[in-house]
Amino acid sequence: MPRPYKSAIKSNLQKEIDIEVGKRLRQARASRGFDKKIYDASGCIVDIKRVHKPCTQTELAKVLDCTFQQIQKFEHGRNTLSLFKIFLAAKFFKLDVKEFTNFYQKKLYPSIEDILLKDIETKLIGQYKPPINSS
Repeated sequence: MPRPYKSAIKSNLQKEIDIEVGKRLRQARASRGFDKKIYDASGCIVDIKRVHKPCTQTELAKVLDCTFQQIQKFEHGRNTLSLFKIFLAAKFFKLDVKEFTNFYQKKLYPSIEDILLKDIETKLIGQYKPPINSS
């Protein structure tokens, strides 16, 4: 039976972005760390140690409310990860959302940094004129 809808056709840029998001998701999963509290006999916190334990695809799938097969597809760039799910993943890994999305601007607008620097330079020039010494 044929599908009742057409599957989306991705451009090369979309494919590159999906692959990059997948790489960053895989890196975040592999380098996940959390704080482990160490208690004494009376129940007071004695020490807090940073423990690095990789996150499984199943744990991440529970957070993103999908299956671990979907996580595999996200990591390999076959499926597009929505911005909401990127936000949930960033919150789970205690990362900034920009860690997943900062390359979008560079892919879509490669010279955006140059434009911003030129704007800053033009705004700074001529804004402050030192007082003319009349003495």
